[in-house]
Order: sequence, then structure tokens, then C-alpha cells
Amino acid sequence: MLETILVGNIETGLLEAEVRDEQYNLVAIVYEDQTGWHVEQHGPKGLRDDLLSKIKDELSSHPNRKGNDPPEGMSKGEYSLWLLG
Repeated sequence: MLETILVGNIETGLLEAEVRDEQYNLVAIVYEDQTGWHVEQHGPKGLRDDLLSKIKDELSSHPNRKGNDPPEGMSKGEYSLWLLG
């Protein structure tokens, strides 16, 4: 069973979906930037197409996912939450 966790990554300025296995080991990171979709594999198995599609749909519902035009003066926590917006 895989678990997907959305993370507002303040270092990359992107909303990322971390995919973890039953032991909470990182399997993959999925994100979209200005150049398109990216999947960083961290485990031996690739993501199934249906799961990847579901993750992309979930990320697509967050308009700030690419970090475009963030408001100024936010704390790190506020910026992370803004990416989730």
C-alpha cells in the first residue's frame, strides 16, 4: 500500500507529492514546474500509471503548485501553506 503526502517545498518553491511505502520509505516525488511534469524515482519500482494519473489530478487542483508569483513577506510556514493553496 502506497501513501501520498502533499508537501509545500520551500526550497524548490513547488508543491510536491511524496509517495511512500508501508515502511514510510520514499518511493517517488511527483511535481509540476514550468517545464511540465516530473517524477523522481527513489525506489526500485515505478509508479503505476493509474496512481500517477491520480497524483497529477490531485496536484492540478492546487493553483499555486508551481510557485508562480508568490506574495511577498511570507514566513517559511506561510509560504509552504501558500503552495498548498
